[in-house]
Amino acid sequence: MATLLISIALFSCTVLLRALPRLFLNKGKLFLFTNDTWFHLMLAEEIRQNNHSIPGKISRFLLSESLTYPALFHILLSYVNKTQRTAIEPYLGGLFDGIVSVCLFLAARFFLTLDLQTSFFIVCLFIFSPYTLGLNFGPRATLGTPRVFGQLLFFLAVLLTIQYVLTGSFYSIVAAIWAGSLLFSASMFSSQAYVFILLLWSILLPSLCPLVVLVSSYLLALLLSRGYVWHITKGHIQHLVVMARAFWRGRFSDQNIQQRNRLDELLNLPRYLFTDLKQLFFLFYVRNTFLILLFQIPVMSLYIYYRLVDARAFPTLPLTHALDTLFIAGLLIFIAVSTKMLSFLGEAERYIEHVSPFCCLFIGLMMPVMTSRAVTLLLIYSISLYLINGVIFVYLIKNKESEQREQHIRSVLDWIDQNAHKKRFAVLPHTNLNVLIPYFTTGFVLFGRWKNDSSPAVKSLKDVESTAFRQHRVSLLQTYAIDYIVISAKAGVHPNLEELKREFRTVFENPVYSVLSCQKQEHISN
Repeated sequence: MATLLISIALFSCTVLLRALPRLFLNKGKLFLFTNDTWFHLMLAEEIRQNNHSIPGKISRFLLSESLTYPALFHILLSYVNKTQRTAIEPYLGGLFDGIVSVCLFLAARFFLTLDLQTSFFIVCLFIFSPYTLGLNFGPRATLGTPRVFGQLLFFLAVLLTIQYVLTGSFYSIVAAIWAGSLLFSASMFSSQAYVFILLLWSILLPSLCPLVVLVSSYLLALLLSRGYVWHITKGHIQHLVVMARAFWRGRFSDQNIQQRNRLDELLNLPRYLFTDLKQLFFLFYVRNTFLILLFQIPVMSLYIYYRLVDARAFPTLPLTHALDTLFIAGLLIFIAVSTKMLSFLGEAERYIEHVSPFCCLFIGLMMPVMTSRAVTLLLIYSISLYLINGVIFVYLIKNKESEQREQHIRSVLDWIDQNAHKKRFAVLPHTNLNVLIPYFTTGFVLFGRWKNDSSPAVKSLKDVESTAFRQHRVSLLQTYAIDYIVISAKAGVHPNLEELKREFRTVFENPVYSVLSCQKQEHISN
């Protein structure tokens, strides 16, 4: 009974702490102008309208090609209506992390046979890990996306694999394979991390067990999804190939991912301390992968310290070796993805996020060799930075400008809902309205994934400032029978869009967007 009550308390505490920043922001509601969560909520609604089945493409994206996104998370969300789905979204990240908290406590208490105090300490390290409220992606509570769900399945699959390696339990490996199979249908990035980490982990152990679990999980996923996972895999590989070519050709040289993995910025830290505190803050919280690893994930920093300084402090246990090799696999992948050559594989620290819960377990094992002062300081640091991250996030997001912008975006959606039933829209340049219009209204949008062999007219949408867009805009509007153009208020910096505003009648306007009617397309000229 005591274990059950503690588990419920830990679960509730995790959900509350993850959702707490959201409760200070717009009363828990998701802002309309930020976050890609709206895409996932919209996809869940699309699946719901398709009788809880994955559609071939998103029906109200006029440029939508075959859907290759892992949709298990969205299928689950499709079983609640739109109002309920929007209401529970702030708590989804905390709910999944709450399950991890309970599993960590039970694993520490009964699998590792640690005392109650140590088990509780391990869970506290996870709950108050600063990266869960880091500013590089926003708090997990803002992410009603498959990201945290994928990390939960990764955690369960690897934890059960470790249990099989140590105990040989048949039930453990079967459960690990099931969790891994669900992962391939749940999260694209987590499945990518799962493949890379388990392949390297199998080599470092050395053991065929992680490799067997990986292959078996994928085969079971193929069987359960009736081949859809293979469709996802092909789309994922094609996406990575496109990203790799673009990165290697320097097309994304100014994008966040390539700007994050930079060692040379570490050398400039002393100079920033005296000349540019804003840049220093930005590096620690948002951009520099290495600083995020060291300061936002302190459990990994502590592991690295002991690994390099005093490896003899590691308990000589089979579990220690399994966890140690798992962390080394994660760190090696982190280093590899931090290079310019492999930066197209995503944000390097996100691979470390997947193994960090196990690092909390590892530190629990090391508590006998750690001083009480070190343990206390680690927990104080984690809690302090966790709270600071939350306060900073709320401060940055909750301001008058954000609230006004929210109202302006809502007014655009209200106008569309009342005056443009089932009409077609071109949002130029692309903004979050491409997702909000299909989710909140009956409208269609000139948006979606297009192929490399798409027409030049479609490709010109990537850059509305380009000459190509000016040349093809007439054919785009006519081919897709666009009824309205929605232009950002910043269109003054886009001569092409300013020209459109002169040629079409403005039917609605506020400080954020202008809506232009395309009913008289014969007056458009190149």
